[in-house]
Amino acid sequence: MNEIVTSVQFSASQMLPIALPQTEIRAARSIVVSEMELGVGQRLVIRVLTMWVARLPIADPPRISTSFGAVYLGVYRGQDDVARPSGMPLILLSASEVGFTHFVAPVEVALSLPGRYSILVVNNTEPEIGCPIQVVVSGAARVSG
Repeated sequence: MNEIVTSVQFSASQMLPIALPQTEIRAARSIVVSEMELGVGQRLVIRVLTMWVARLPIADPPRISTSFGAVYLGVYRGQDDVARPSGMPLILLSASEVGFTHFVAPVEVALSLPGRYSILVVNNTEPEIGCPIQVVVSGAARVSG
């Protein structure tokens, strides 16, 4: 849906970059890529997220959670312990091989419940294996309201 954005609406919104340069994540670890707090009446809109797995030294390594790939990017709400994400992310990018994966919403994904939203990239490989993974993350979000 195309909308005309007025100057009042534009000034009430804030664009937030989502970016992590090429970074190595050790087995069973996660990194907070971005975090934002939504108040009552605010909306978080995520239209694009990308993740590039630059290095995965072991083909098909054993995973902690078999529901996800060796590395995944997730948008979570209300995570108290972002070092150990739990539950299903609201938006998920998952990969088990070197390459590019992305989320491009055909329509905007708007999150409007007040609270803290965290974007995490997680190395989902078993710690005993010691499989460091190198990833790059990018995207954009908008907070309005």
